[in-house]
Amino acid sequence: MLTEMHPDELIYVGRAASETTVGGVTGSNERRPGTGVVVISSTIHPGTDQSLAAEIQSVAEREHIPVHLVASTTAQITGNATDTPIPKRWVKLSVPTLWPVTPGEFVAWNDLAQLRRLLEAYLNIPELPGESTQDLVVPRKVRASEALIGAYGASGHEDVVRDLLQEQLDYRLRDKVQTDSAGNLVLHMGDGTIPAGTPRIVFVAHIDEIGYEVNKIEDDGRLQVKMLGRRYPQYFLGHVALVHKKDGTRVAGVLELPAGWNKSGFEWPSGPVVTNHVFVGTRTKEETEKLGIVAGDFVTMPKKYHQLLGTRANAPSADDRVGCDALIVAANAIGPQFPGRDVTFVWSTEGEVGSKGAAEFVKQAAKDGRAPDFVFAVDAFISSDSPLESKRLAGAELGNGFAVPAADSSPSVPQKYLDRIVALANKHQIPVQHGVTAGENDGAVFSRYGSVNVALGFPLRYSHSPAELIDTRDFDALGKIVEVLAREW
Repeated sequence: MLTEMHPDELIYVGRAASETTVGGVTGSNERRPGTGVVVISSTIHPGTDQSLAAEIQSVAEREHIPVHLVASTTAQITGNATDTPIPKRWVKLSVPTLWPVTPGEFVAWNDLAQLRRLLEAYLNIPELPGESTQDLVVPRKVRASEALIGAYGASGHEDVVRDLLQEQLDYRLRDKVQTDSAGNLVLHMGDGTIPAGTPRIVFVAHIDEIGYEVNKIEDDGRLQVKMLGRRYPQYFLGHVALVHKKDGTRVAGVLELPAGWNKSGFEWPSGPVVTNHVFVGTRTKEETEKLGIVAGDFVTMPKKYHQLLGTRANAPSADDRVGCDALIVAANAIGPQFPGRDVTFVWSTEGEVGSKGAAEFVKQAAKDGRAPDFVFAVDAFISSDSPLESKRLAGAELGNGFAVPAADSSPSVPQKYLDRIVALANKHQIPVQHGVTAGENDGAVFSRYGSVNVALGFPLRYSHSPAELIDTRDFDALGKIVEVLAREW
């Protein structure tokens, strides 16, 4: 366009090269979202009224629009062809941006409105009645999703997920379900007439997901948060986050990047990050409190179930909502009448922070003389089935059936029980695979009470990341084997 038109002046609207952070040391000239328009030119102090920057500044003063003047070298636009000459009268307009070129890029609506008005005023376009450069009204209240994988529930905050699980049960089973003191959802199936030698069995799957919890609100309005469960910060910092409030609504924010993230030589922290900060667009503690946020609220990343090619799907928090679904499928298939068996399904809380819910359940069961003979922990099998990983560990492939961990970080399973599961799967033509993986399952806490812990899983790529990948064929196989084990083990 510049080559063809040879314009007399150029106003370029884009991202400023030098941007701000929130948590570092601030100065009087810091450009933060909500403080106006950024004007960039090589003639910030022109000494003449002929410069475009001076004219833009004059228009801004007339319209009462705050601006930040930033000096820059002469603008250049380069490409494959000869460098394009830039008009002498040029200026670049921008708005203050936090964490630019990241998923958590943050701007203020009123800055954008002021930038729009500044362009209109320069072009002598009158302000329309009712227009305002104040904050645009953005709805803040968004209700929780109805889909199980899309439902939010970090460790210790699983109410929505628990309610949704009950809704997915056969209505004839709902009056049999109880919520225990740890918040676990417990469904016991059987009529109490158990033949001698019939084992007492528990299937357990945890309903929580990784996330954060608000520790306190800082004086500058940011939220200090602690991690709930193990996660890899480089996959989440700089991303949009959701603060879930006590009333069931949520407020969007950004999980802040570490200081120096945009500097040469930056390295991600190698150890676990205990606390981080979430920025919700406020500048004081009082402004944040007006949003209804309090200490104890929980924070997650936005998520959605994405159907991919064929039977593949991307589903953050598939660990362990897929396991929870498998228990639902099996219980619904069995139905309310289950004579001669003693089977309990447990959807447990706080699995990501040390199997707390499962530990409370088995502790009470043992006190009541009902510790199970066998516990089947239904959870993710962390798979190395990706183009980049070695297959020496966790080589279970997506789409080839449910997985039986021959060993993980939990107590090992006697070989005869692994062989028995494989035999039952083959008998019912259920695809099965086994291997060795890492991680501990909820069944580990049952071992101290004499229960045999036999894990069942679904191969999962990229665990505890936004890119968790599953295959629905494995989920189908998992639901079927849970039903078979409940009936025939």
